[in-house]
Amino acid sequence: MIMNQFILNRGGNALAFNGLNNRLGLILAIVFFLINIYGYFVIYYDKKKAIHHQWRVAERKLFIIALLGGATGIFLGMKAFRHKTKHLLFTHGIPLFIILNIVIYYLLVINAANFSIFLFFN
Repeated sequence: MIMNQFILNRGGNALAFNGLNNRLGLILAIVFFLINIYGYFVIYYDKKKAIHHQWRVAERKLFIIALLGGATGIFLGMKAFRHKTKHLLFTHGIPLFIILNIVIYYLLVINAANFSIFLFFN
């Protein structure tokens, strides 16, 4: 509430807040994008290993990548390479991780911006 009053009373500082929020959002978007690219190629790699009956990527690793923000890349890889599409844990779990990734991204951007404002004005 104090933060909102400060931004309303001193409108010039609101631009600094928005700039910080945009920069942080851009950095997080790039990180999420790279993790998703990595997840996509891990699914591709796992599919190639499955075709040749070789040791494969552990499902645990796939879920860790999804939890860290790569759920969309894993999901797109599943669809593109027709891999893990019959496993209930993947067909329902990965979309839930996508929702969780969106919530985490939102909370990181909002809370980091609020935390930095708290440090700046106290």
